[in-house]
Amino acid sequence: MQRFFLIILLSLVANGANAGQSPWIEVAPNARVRMIFSDVLNIDNQTMVAMELQMPHGTKTYWRVPGETGIPFQFDIAQSNELAMNKIIWPYPERDYDYGYVDFVYHQNLVLPIQLDVEGQNPFLSANLILGVCSDICVPVSVQIEHQLNFEKRDSRVALQIAQSVATTPIEWDQGAPPIGIAKYDSGGENIIVEINSSDLDIDSMIATISDTYVVFGAPQKNAQGTLVTFNKLGGEDITELKGQPLTLTFMSKDGPYEISQPLEIIQ
Repeated sequence: MQRFFLIILLSLVANGANAGQSPWIEVAPNARVRMIFSDVLNIDNQTMVAMELQMPHGTKTYWRVPGETGIPFQFDIAQSNELAMNKIIWPYPERDYDYGYVDFVYHQNLVLPIQLDVEGQNPFLSANLILGVCSDICVPVSVQIEHQLNFEKRDSRVALQIAQSVATTPIEWDQGAPPIGIAKYDSGGENIIVEINSSDLDIDSMIATISDTYVVFGAPQKNAQGTLVTFNKLGGEDITELKGQPLTLTFMSKDGPYEISQPLEIIQ
């Protein structure tokens, strides 16, 4: 089945009628998006907001590395006042094999937390979101959302909703000795080979990514002993030019999702 692409440009101005969220906007059939706001300012002058996306069964959007056919998520707040980007906090995704390609996706409902630095007393958010909403038709959607942040009254319900999503995101490994050993890229075979030191991780859940790139690796392939895992390169730039860049391995364990980063080594 061929996937069709359709571009939709939408503009939404949220005027704070409901302090904890902007109005919903429909971005595809039975799919809608809005921004939600914790209205909490922490001691480091940071606040949490989130994109909330509701999609019907069979519809998806994409992770920070979207995969072979996915549309990268963009969140631009350059026109905001007294706010700066800190980080997007990505929940653990699914590996999707639709149409024979590998993508990293979310299905149905998603709350994507975003941490912002507050740099003044009157922070105003002007955000442009670009995201893919895909089923048989793939819709790259651009949405403009504006919102006056107000920390005088906390929205406990929204703050909890964002915190629950944060709890599903991978964190740096903190459980003692790392379950992953040396990881190297074999330029001849165009794959990453990873040593496995522990049974605490779910090998089948592992995702390999390289920071600040859209290089895509396939599903992990383990040897008979379960001591080595190979990730074949499927697409993206020439990895031999990325020596020393952080290689991140994201995985599930009995204690939840984790990630480990280390400099990329190259085997010529």
